[in-house]
Amino acid sequence: MSNNRSALPILLCLAVALYLAFAVIQLVQEGEAGRDYHWDFQTYYWATTAYLQGIDPYDTGAVKAATRHDLHNFFYFPLSLHLFAPLTRLSFNIADLVFLCIQCCLLVYSVCIWQIIFLEKFPDPWFLLFCLLAFNSTIYLDLGAGNVSIVEQAALWTAFYFFAKQRFVLFSVFVVLAAIFKLTPLFFGLLLLSCGKDQRFRALAVLALAVFLIFAIAWLAEPRLFMQFLSRASTILELPSDYGIISPAPRQLIKSFVSFLARRDLIVYPLVVQWSLYLSVVFVIAGLTWNAFRNLDVSTDEDAKFAINLMCLLFVLVSPRLKDYSYIVLLLPTYFIMQRISAVRAYPLLFILSVLSIQNITLPGFDSIARVLWSYYPLGIAILIWIIYLVELRARDKIRQVVS
Repeated sequence: MSNNRSALPILLCLAVALYLAFAVIQLVQEGEAGRDYHWDFQTYYWATTAYLQGIDPYDTGAVKAATRHDLHNFFYFPLSLHLFAPLTRLSFNIADLVFLCIQCCLLVYSVCIWQIIFLEKFPDPWFLLFCLLAFNSTIYLDLGAGNVSIVEQAALWTAFYFFAKQRFVLFSVFVVLAAIFKLTPLFFGLLLLSCGKDQRFRALAVLALAVFLIFAIAWLAEPRLFMQFLSRASTILELPSDYGIISPAPRQLIKSFVSFLARRDLIVYPLVVQWSLYLSVVFVIAGLTWNAFRNLDVSTDEDAKFAINLMCLLFVLVSPRLKDYSYIVLLLPTYFIMQRISAVRAYPLLFILSVLSIQNITLPGFDSIARVLWSYYPLGIAILIWIIYLVELRARDKIRQVVS
């Protein structure tokens, strides 16, 4: 009987892994790379190909004309072009399969770090099932889009491993490596503010030096390309963007509600209101999160993990632009708190589950509001998990005070 019990988790893990493998194979067999899946990788491949031919990769029109492919805008840091360059030596279809294999290998690596280091349970079939399904199946969305999000996460969670082990210099190095593509992972350098003073200043100096070096290298290598990147990056928030389930970001949710009110002449100066509301939300969320951080002692393993997970939630809740596949960053934080929650009772969760049927409420005008809310439900879950973290950390702090 005991042998059967020990074999069951492994069999369940294999079942989840085989199903994901089946889904990926179906993706490749039934679709065309660049059109039905891996449209982001198509942009990386042809933008880099154009760059190697002397064409500005940030000039989408020139890249499209040279490659004769309909591509998304390329906004990544100039040094990332050199990481994509080896793949351009292969035909697009072969390079696409190689990149898919890289995604799968780094996904396995990330899941192992999550389970072995942060959850301290391996194998955990329920965690694998959670990863497969959570946040609108965010992992599958990234595998389908061919984005670098999984690559980024592998570097980030390696950095978080070093943070939990109090090796803050290596943490800083891997945060910068994770930022080679999108720069946004530099946000996680804020974790260093929770360290002791001596460690904090040394690690922040290393982080600042590493950031300076990659910017200096990019500028010295190709000043014109670097300035073109800065010019394009400064306009990214003004580009037309997806809404709802495709881009469940706080700013997009606020923008949707403001647009809804503007269409009914219930609001004036919608752009001013949108940014005012967004910045107010960022200020409140950041303030409450910082207050929770002040009570954490990151020299202990448990508090360091809480700090990492809370920072992941803060990243999602303040990001002005966030796609559905970026919710990979919340898989571990969500499961982590599910295993440790003690301060939150069931009734708030039951209340939230009960009102999920708001789409069918017949109150005047409520159906339009319900459609907006429902399309942003991953963001709603992220907000709920963030609240649970704050409540749990407050309860733990009270226990510490009583014990001391």
